[in-house]
Amino acid sequence: MITDLHLYARSLGMAGPDFKAELGTGKKMLDISQEINETLAGKLIQDREVRFVIVCGDLTKDGERENHLAMKKLLGQIEASGKQVFVVPGNHDINNFSARRFTGSGSEPVPPVSPAEFREIYSEFGYSQALYSDPASLSYVAEPVPGLWLFAMDSCTYELNNAKLPASTAGRFKPESIAWIEEKLAEAREKNKAVIGLLHHGILEHFSSQKKYFRDFVVDDWEAVSKMFAHYGMKMAFTGHCSAHNWQPGQFSSLTSYVKSLMQLFDGHLLSWIWDSYSSLKYLMVVKTGFGAVCPNPQSEPVLI
Repeated sequence: MITDLHLYARSLGMAGPDFKAELGTGKKMLDISQEINETLAGKLIQDREVRFVIVCGDLTKDGERENHLAMKKLLGQIEASGKQVFVVPGNHDINNFSARRFTGSGSEPVPPVSPAEFREIYSEFGYSQALYSDPASLSYVAEPVPGLWLFAMDSCTYELNNAKLPASTAGRFKPESIAWIEEKLAEAREKNKAVIGLLHHGILEHFSSQKKYFRDFVVDDWEAVSKMFAHYGMKMAFTGHCSAHNWQPGQFSSLTSYVKSLMQLFDGHLLSWIWDSYSSLKYLMVVKTGFGAVCPNPQSEPVLI
């Protein structure tokens, strides 16, 4: 599982005041983004134990078509090594009006991609292999190995984007999409298929009041969504978006059928991994407010203050 690759191709420019300012606003390391993603692809190609790769969205910096095509090339190299790849979109990937290239004097807009273009670009990475596709979103169901159904779910709200506001980062399922997902989960249970989930946004809170303080990192109505997933036998879901590395169990004591638990694993964006890796997946939690941050020094146990 990989996520939040935020690929930025060198061909979109690496000079000028706007590019320098962009480098100072976050941990995405745009100046070496392409090299990092190429290195990751090489490691996955060489790993003989990997049978399929799932990508939990935010494949590009800001949905630039050129970056999507560069990512398609890298994922194609992984598939050429005999591994399957399955993707879903993230909040940066579609209808993003922040898409731009950098010039020596500033920056200028470049074409983003639409939902239909996203499906077309990544047709070889899940969409053409899908057993079922949701008519209302970019969600689909695939069977990467016999007996295992992968629910690749589109939790993004890119339909809200416009040129006057930053791209929407919120996560939610359309009513018709969540009904479609439940229908296919019920079918999977009837056919005795194991199921796992793949989406960009979280479906469980990873600390108390996360939805209150960081509302866009967890899907709307997450309690009902995660309980429904567990009810139909989804024991594990992979997510991204949160720029951290962690896992979270969900327990549903009121359930009487199939399973009563769901494990969510989320990973941070690839270009923050160099810094985050020192945390050894341990977290510094501020208990009274519910805020959390990656602890820069390895700890044998989480530190509570």
